[in-house]
Amino acid sequence: MMKTRAASLFFAERCRNILAANWRAHLNTIKADAKGSKDEIYTSKVHYAFHKGRPYLWIGEGDLHNMNTIIDERGSLSICTPIPGPLMGLLKSIRKLPARVALSGDVVRLKDKKVTPYINLKNLLYLSKQI
Repeated sequence: MMKTRAASLFFAERCRNILAANWRAHLNTIKADAKGSKDEIYTSKVHYAFHKGRPYLWIGEGDLHNMNTIIDERGSLSICTPIPGPLMGLLKSIRKLPARVALSGDVVRLKDKKVTPYINLKNLLYLSKQI
């Protein structure tokens, strides 16, 4: 029992470190079209942050994810360990991909009054990356 608990705590800590070390992810939503077809997945890179254990995503106003989530809220977020470009090419060539975390659930739009603090947080994070 103790060995299993230690292994699961180690796994959870690795996931938490991957989530905290990055700020970009791939968001996947089910593509909605006029035919009602739900066969295709739309994927794009988005910025995210965690606050009190909840992920907050920044999706552009004109992005297709907005329409997709109005019709079907289901989505998944894939976050990879941040690795520099040339090293990533080397790892792919030897078929040793870096660790990734996948989250799935409903993508819900924030109400306008709740958005302002997160815009300020994003601006603060952006400025700290510039320094």
